[in-house]
Amino acid sequence: MKKRICVSLILVAVFSGCSDEADLTKFVQAYLDKEYPRCYLTENFPMTIQYGQGHDIKQLLAMVKIGLLSKKELQKLSQYAPPIYEYDLTEEGRKHYTPDAEKKGYDDKMIGGFCFGKAKVTSIEFTEKSEDSATSNKKVKSANITYLYSVSEFPEWAKNEEVKSSNPILKYDMDSEKTPVKGVMNLVLTNKGWEIWNAFQLTPSSGIGW
Repeated sequence: MKKRICVSLILVAVFSGCSDEADLTKFVQAYLDKEYPRCYLTENFPMTIQYGQGHDIKQLLAMVKIGLLSKKELQKLSQYAPPIYEYDLTEEGRKHYTPDAEKKGYDDKMIGGFCFGKAKVTSIEFTEKSEDSATSNKKVKSANITYLYSVSEFPEWAKNEEVKSSNPILKYDMDSEKTPVKGVMNLVLTNKGWEIWNAFQLTPSSGIGW
């Protein structure tokens, strides 16, 4: 996930040696507050899936089992065609679903999702500053931050073992009270101050839509 986010003067102070880890923690927390609540399942419903298309349907079936999604088989185009299934929100599912939750894809299409969770920084693990030579023969200042955080405020239905096991990212976040999530930020110093060039979490690869 590549982002360029202009940061506050707090971070400039941190890397100029005028502040301490507490200020850096505040900055990382502000970033996480923008990332969470997190959308663990993003999809516009109703949606159709043809058997054999490659979707990891375990995630959808888990949501069907707990009553947030419904599933029905649509009429086949022919007796030889693979079945087509339609998944839709149930009345209960609509209570937990956020329409137009985020942008997705190259066309920035708005898509809804099941979004929840609150992240909290538990520690700053590592910081490093460097000066690298750019192609213009100018020195470019950069910095890396490694931090740990935990996630809370999960709805009860998300704690269902089938839901949790069907989504590696959700499981990773839900286990973070025992094993904190590790995050990394790559920063560059511009004429506007420090900016986040890259920010990502070291989590397992996710399935389609999660």
